[in-house]
Amino acid sequence: MTDLRPDPEHLGTTTGKKHPETSHQAAMRAHLRSGTQRKKVLDLLKSAYPDGYIDEKMVQILGMNPNSQRPRRVELVEDGWIIDSGLRRLTSYNEEAIVWRYVLWSEYLRENRERFIESRRHRADLPE
Repeated sequence: MTDLRPDPEHLGTTTGKKHPETSHQAAMRAHLRSGTQRKKVLDLLKSAYPDGYIDEKMVQILGMNPNSQRPRRVELVEDGWIIDSGLRRLTSYNEEAIVWRYVLWSEYLRENRERFIESRRHRADLPE
């Protein structure tokens, strides 16, 4: 079955209507980068499956600014691409941090079966 989660390369960055023009310009630049950054985070976690990484390690490996990496990771979590593995590892400051890992499509379906069926029924306007 084809993976039907949102495409990690084509999610949006938005600003409100009342934000100044410079905010809209910055959001557009961020939008152009965010898909590529999301793909880098996702590809890294796919390559580390099933072990995963903490944010700090992802930042180190990818050479990405933490203020860019974390929002991309959050977006991937929200769209079902990655999850909290339940494990914790120590950061360089000896603080516990969440180990994030990639979610296989089969895992995603198993965990979200009812929601997935309902969304497909709604999209196709099928009777219940």
